[in-house]
Amino acid sequence: MFDMSKEKHRKKWTEKELQFLVNHWLELSDDVISMELNRSKGGVASKRNELGLFRQAQKSQWQEWEEDFLVRNFYLLGQEAICDVLKPRKWETIRAYATKQLGLRRKNRLYKHQIEGKRKCKECEKLLEETTTNFYKDGNSFRTLCIPCGMSTLN
Repeated sequence: MFDMSKEKHRKKWTEKELQFLVNHWLELSDDVISMELNRSKGGVASKRNELGLFRQAQKSQWQEWEEDFLVRNFYLLGQEAICDVLKPRKWETIRAYATKQLGLRRKNRLYKHQIEGKRKCKECEKLLEETTTNFYKDGNSFRTLCIPCGMSTLN
């Protein structure tokens, strides 16, 4: 005979919980959602799948506008700004695609100021030729401030 007393009690999902899941499943992991709703990770995943909110569905082909955006902004914008535009894609996915498929490299924070032989001044945001007439040079690389902005910070 089946003992009902040992069966796990399953708490019914409230409208508020379902709404939270629907509103946040793309941006938050099942782990985070489960903590927020005080439910098991498996329960969250099961309910999400039951609602047709499949994680695999967010893996899609890259659109031409997304590639163009990356080519134009990968060096200029910060990680957060890029992720905001390319939601629901995660930074790891974006960076991997940009480096492996588009050949873009972000080795350090100075690269976001470089654009095809030119450099954007961090202060005045002018786009100038990357030469010693426009920027100070440290070893093999140029600084992020143009000479006029660099001089004004000394005064």
